[in-house]
Amino acid sequence: MQNARFLKQLVVSVIIALPLVYLLLSWNVLPERMPLHYNAKGEIDSMGNKMDFLGAIFILSIVNLATFLIISNIHKIDPKRSKAEQSPTFDKLAMGVSFFLTALTIVIIMDGMNQGKSIATKALLPMVGLLLAFIGNYMNNIKPNYFAGIRIPWTLHDEDNWKQTHRIASHVWVAGGLTITVASLIAKPEIMEVLMLVLVAIMVIIPVGYSYLLFRKTKSQN
Repeated sequence: MQNARFLKQLVVSVIIALPLVYLLLSWNVLPERMPLHYNAKGEIDSMGNKMDFLGAIFILSIVNLATFLIISNIHKIDPKRSKAEQSPTFDKLAMGVSFFLTALTIVIIMDGMNQGKSIATKALLPMVGLLLAFIGNYMNNIKPNYFAGIRIPWTLHDEDNWKQTHRIASHVWVAGGLTITVASLIAKPEIMEVLMLVLVAIMVIIPVGYSYLLFRKTKSQN
């Protein structure tokens, strides 16, 4: 079991390092000016030299690795999970988020190599939608904790409320994430901006509202 987990962590570590390897292999053909920051629309709004860009990609890779380690070891730092064994669900979530961040970093590098033809603008929202759907797919399996899921007073203090809320949230997030992905491929940017805000609001409001209604129902029965 430990050997399998170590092998899995090793594979993920190699994947996380891929953007840096890709960047170094492409170093000689990189433009002198590279993107350092994107605005909310996915458009480049800050540029820098190649060394600045290398530093930014290095930081993104460190953040990716740290995120993976935190999520996969959440049972060690979360008071609600301190007595629990490692959850396969959190392992899968950690891997999924790391794959997303790795793909995003590679897209940023490709964006810099194709200046004037922004790949990130077209790829960011579909990727975010898929990530939300991926998280939603596992949300029903997340046990009560202080770091991930719908963490509000009514779910954290009532395990049944947590389970039912996350069962609903799972369906809502999968549907919302897939809708974001499909819509971002066909809708105009100005329409997608509004639609994105509406969909994210729905994905938050429905589970929170449902949790509150469960809380009120339970309270009235006591």
